[in-house]
Amino acid sequence: MIADVYYIERTKRFYVKTRKEYFEKMKDVCYASVDNLSEEEIARRLDYKPKRWRAWQMRMWARICVDVCQFTNTADPNLKNIQTIMRMIGFTDFVEKGLMFGSHKRKVRLLQAVRLTNMRLSDSLVTHLVNDKDPALRKAARVYYMLASKDDPYIFFEDESLTIDATREANFSLWDKIEIHEIFSKIHDSERALPRFVPLLQTSENRDMMMFFMHETAYWGTERELRHVMTFFESSDLMYRQTAFECMGIRRYAEAEETIKDLFYKQTESLRRTILNALLEINGEHNVDFFVKAYQLKSSDYTRRTALRCLWLSGPNGRELFESLKSTCKQRDLILFEHVENPIINDDNL
Repeated sequence: MIADVYYIERTKRFYVKTRKEYFEKMKDVCYASVDNLSEEEIARRLDYKPKRWRAWQMRMWARICVDVCQFTNTADPNLKNIQTIMRMIGFTDFVEKGLMFGSHKRKVRLLQAVRLTNMRLSDSLVTHLVNDKDPALRKAARVYYMLASKDDPYIFFEDESLTIDATREANFSLWDKIEIHEIFSKIHDSERALPRFVPLLQTSENRDMMMFFMHETAYWGTERELRHVMTFFESSDLMYRQTAFECMGIRRYAEAEETIKDLFYKQTESLRRTILNALLEINGEHNVDFFVKAYQLKSSDYTRRTALRCLWLSGPNGRELFESLKSTCKQRDLILFEHVENPIINDDNL
C-alpha cells in the first residue's frame, strides 16, 4: 500500500510539473502562424532537451498531448505541429513499439490514445491489426483506420464480410457510438467525405446500430439522406419511429414539421412526447398553438406536462399562453404547471 501511494504521488508530481512547463508552449506551437514548423524550431520554442523517458513518464506525456489536442483541430498547421511534437518527445516511437510488442489490452489503449491525439501511424503497422483475432483490438484498429484512411475509410461499414463487428461478434456499445460519432465530427471538420448513410440504413442487421446511423444522419447527412430517415415515421418498429422523430429535432428539419404534426394523433404516448420535443427544437414559437392543443387532449399527464413544458420554453408568446392556461386550469391540473415552473424538476425525463 505504501508503494502504491508513492507511485501515485510520483506520477502526479511529474504530470503537474511537466504540464506546467510545456502545456502553454505546446499550444503556442500548434497555433503558430508558420505552417509545419521543423523539429528543431519546435524544440527551441519549447526549450526542450531530448531525454529518454520511462514508460510511466511517457503515459503522462500522453495525457498532456491529449490535453493539448483539445485546444487544436485536425487542420494544418495544428495537426502537423502536434504530430511533430509527439515524434520529438518520443511518444510516437513509444506507441509504435507498444503496438508491435504489447498485450492486446495495451494495444487497445494505445489506439485510443492515437485517436485522441490525432497521431498518424504507418499503414503497415495498422494493417495486421484490423483483422486481429481479438474482437476489441480488431474493432479499435478499424475505428482508427476509418479516421486515418483517405482512400477507402468506410470499407468496414460497406462490406458485410468485414463489418465493424457490431452485428455478430462484438457488442455495439455506448463507447463505440461515442468513438464513431467523434470520428465523424473530425472528418466533417476536416472537410473530408462522410459515409453514405442511406446504404448503411438499408443494409444494417443490427437494430441498435441502425438507430445510431439514423442519429448520425441527422448530424452529418445530406437533405436527401434526411428525407430517407422520414420514411421510418410509420415503421412497424416503434423504436425506429422514435429515433426518426428525434432526428428531426436534432437537425431542426422544418420540412418535416407538418408531417409529424399530422402523425401525432396516431402515436403512442411516448412517441407523442418525442414529437412535441422535436417540434420545440425545430421551431417552438411557431408551434405554440399545437402545444396548447396537445395539452388539452385527453392523454397521459406526462404527455400533457411535456406539452406545457414545450409551451413554457417557446418564447414570450408561449409563456403568455402558459400563464393563461394556468389561470383557468382545474385544481388537479395545477401540479402539472408547477412542475414545469420548478427549475429543479423541469426536465422531460422526470
